[in-house]
Amino acid sequence: RFPLWAYNDNPTLAIVLASYSQELSKSHLSKMRQVMEWDRAKNIWKINLIKDTATSFETKEWWEFTAVGVWWSLTGKPVDVGIIDDVHKDRLEYESDTIRNGVWDWYTSVFLSRLHNDSIQLLVMTRWWEDDLFGRILEKEWELWYVLNIPAITDFSTKEVIFPERFTYDLLMEKRNMNERDFQSLYMGDPINEWGWDFKADY
Repeated sequence: RFPLWAYNDNPTLAIVLASYSQELSKSHLSKMRQVMEWDRAKNIWKINLIKDTATSFETKEWWEFTAVGVWWSLTGKPVDVGIIDDVHKDRLEYESDTIRNGVWDWYTSVFLSRLHNDSIQLLVMTRWWEDDLFGRILEKEWELWYVLNIPAITDFSTKEVIFPERFTYDLLMEKRNMNERDFQSLYMGDPINEWGWDFKADY
């Protein structure tokens, strides 16, 4: 829904969404089409498409949305809004130096090359590893980013959780007891390395 909101604010934007696979990006695009059809049916606002494919569409106002997989080319596509949603599909990929370095190379040589002075980036991801894409970005340009992390448990002392209707404190603690690393990454947004709590890189 964010790209549609952005279109309603500025119908000339060129938006790119990149995920770890082309199929995942296309799935996001398909869901966005469903919202567009619903909005059109409800006469909320109109989107006038002049091009519509499995991986992109354009409007007569020049708004363009493109869905790609990481590693794919963006040749000839200037990007006003670049969205990256999960560059890795699981922890096994994160634990591969080769894959992490490959994603970094794609980000710096392909993705960044399409951005201009007024471009913005939105990065959404599970933090499996300190040396992931976001970790490397923050190491180089922390001051340029706004970081939003929403932990599942907001206060351990009071057992306060962010979404009790979905995950109670007791359920979250069960998940934590099963696998501390997974819990920290998936539910707290705070990756720890394979040595556990006591040996973070910045120590």
